[in-house]
Amino acid sequence: FINIDMSSDARIFDVQIIDLMGKEVYNTDNLSTNKIDISSLETGNYIIVVNSDAGKQLGKFVKTK
Repeated sequence: FINIDMSSDARIFDVQIIDLMGKEVYNTDNLSTNKIDISSLETGNYIIVVNSDAGKQLGKFVKTK
């Protein structure tokens, strides 16, 4: 799982996960919790983009087995 840590009053509009080839591998605009299940993603490096009322936040993560 990936945990999204935002300030308590920030509202998340949508979340995208993009692989390093630029392909979108995950997208949701209906995030019910601050956890995203990444078990279906292949091993590799990813960029996560969180759009909220606080602005656009970018992050990187590595999925391992």
